[in-house]
Amino acid sequence: MAKLSKEFVEGCLKLADDDRSKLTEMERTMPGDCSSKLRSFLNNVVSKENTKYLEIGLFRGSSFIPALYGNLKTKAVGVDHWMYDRTEPRKVPPKGFIWDNVKSGFEDNLNRYSKGDMTLVDKNNITLIEEDFNTIKWATQPKFDVINFDIQPMKEEHIDALFDKVLRHATANEFILILNRYSLEEVEVWTKNIIEKYKLSLNVDWELRRISSSTSDTYNYFSGIGVFGMSKKSIQAPKATATPATLTKKGPSQSA
Repeated sequence: MAKLSKEFVEGCLKLADDDRSKLTEMERTMPGDCSSKLRSFLNNVVSKENTKYLEIGLFRGSSFIPALYGNLKTKAVGVDHWMYDRTEPRKVPPKGFIWDNVKSGFEDNLNRYSKGDMTLVDKNNITLIEEDFNTIKWATQPKFDVINFDIQPMKEEHIDALFDKVLRHATANEFILILNRYSLEEVEVWTKNIIEKYKLSLNVDWELRRISSSTSDTYNYFSGIGVFGMSKKSIQAPKATATPATLTKKGPSQSA
């Protein structure tokens, strides 16, 4: 379990602002809904040994794989159902509504970095869950240090489910949450509302952000990110109130 301070995360962001990380040009330009700076930040922030990393929303792996590149002591779980989303009308639904081409693209990308003598992503440290994140039994999962939430489209109920099902049950006592699409005003508003809703169990200790000019800004942080240093609150059970002693009158003693 890795301790990730605000100073450490700020340093990771500053390096990423200059596109500095372990990534090569190939990883920086991997096709997918991500940007070079965002990939560099993810690669930096999960670089501490024994970090446990969770990414929800894999698509072709253009953020998941760069995050793990060269970080061979990081353990990771990736979640995606690779199902067609009817709310994305520009995309043609595949047969069976499973993005087989996208899923196989993810597998091809992962295999490219985890085969041969030059293993740069250790598949032994990766668990993939092909399931809707809402239906996973999160209490049985590891306690994650870094959570990258990157699903599309992003809705308020998705962020609520993230807090309720994932953050309350599958995180270390202190952890980092990375929310994508944070350049959208509504995502920021939803997030603030949900932080308030769960304030009795989850605390936001600090917040950083990188806002992009659009939701597909390849020069900056793609759709923008909110980075939250969070901790779990221990809810103390109320102390039992002492019951005043009652005096009882003794009856006359009886002899056998």
